[in-house]
Amino acid sequence: MLRTRDPDAVGTGRLARRALVFALGALLCVSGAIAQDAAFWQGQPYRGDEPLPAALATDAEAPLAVWSLRITGSTVRPRDSGPTQSASGQGGCIYLTGGSAAVWWNTPVYLPQGANVGTLRVFYNDAGAGNVQGYFTVYDLYGAIFAEWGIGSSGTPGQGYVDTAAINHVVNYDSYSYVINARMTTVDPAVQFCGVRIFFEPPAEIFIDGFETGNTSRWSSVIP
Repeated sequence: MLRTRDPDAVGTGRLARRALVFALGALLCVSGAIAQDAAFWQGQPYRGDEPLPAALATDAEAPLAVWSLRITGSTVRPRDSGPTQSASGQGGCIYLTGGSAAVWWNTPVYLPQGANVGTLRVFYNDAGAGNVQGYFTVYDLYGAIFAEWGIGSSGTPGQGYVDTAAINHVVNYDSYSYVINARMTTVDPAVQFCGVRIFFEPPAEIFIDGFETGNTSRWSSVIP
């Protein structure tokens, strides 16, 4: 049979189909790799919903560069057995109902590799005699504290938040692990830890999929 038109010339032949499959495969592979990476860490761009910490507010570019991660207070767990706790009416804050107030509570932190941590904001509802304390803690591979930055609610009764000084730590999971450590210094339902907000700047490469740099190491395709 004679062909009156060349199918490849109009994009319907085998070569055109293979080119299309290759392009779609590369795009899906890269998108999947980015999705897997993003699933490991958490956070959202800063949207101006709260004032920036003083340590960051001096940078005119901060509102565009800063991301943040919120962690609810009731997600922390005691590092040792003994204390008992309860959550606030709607479940977001936590307070001690018994046991030792000397016990620390913690929860893991998942930020992108290479992120620069700016500050930690600690939220509280403190109408009692005790205080609420929160720390961003960096542990080495053997469980020793490499560095930590913290602050408490002392002298600031009621609902509110306090910010740490500038942290300026670059996240490196090859050498460190990260947690929030918290403590309520008295057994009192009026002293509640309500959570934290970590302000950070994500690494630039978090937005690179390989096309911009010509890096094809994460591409793959299967051509039928």
